[in-house]
Order: sequence, then C-alpha cells, then structure tokens
Amino acid sequence: MSRSVVAALRDNMRRALSEGRMQDAEDILSRLKQEDPLSRETRGFELELCLNSNRLTEAGALAPQLCRLFPRS
Repeated sequence: MSRSVVAALRDNMRRALSEGRMQDAEDILSRLKQEDPLSRETRGFELELCLNSNRLTEAGALAPQLCRLFPRS
C-alpha cells in the first residue's frame, strides 16, 4: 500500500462526496477498500456515502459498529 495513493484516494473521496458525485464516490471507496480496508477513514467514508446516498438502513447498521471500533472518533 502506497501512502501517496491512499492520500490521493482520500482527497478524491472527499471531493466526490462534497460535490455529490455518488457514483464516483462508490468507485473511489471500492479502491480504498482494496488499499486501506480497515482504517477509520475508509470506514468513515463508507458511512458517509451510505448517508449521502440515502441508504439509511445500511448506515444504521454500520454506525454502531464504527462507534465500537473507533470510540474516540
């Protein structure tokens, strides 16, 4: 895993989410899950994407899990 690749993916993910480009965000998240699957940032992006895509059931299941895994976030 290259830190620069992960950093670029995170930047692109932030931009895609802020611009409402949900399909691009899905694609970027897929790549992030390959490069950095268990990080707090990747998992947080997954939750944010679910919320922004109105997948509330999925977000509702993911949120408590992330709170347990990352209680200080």
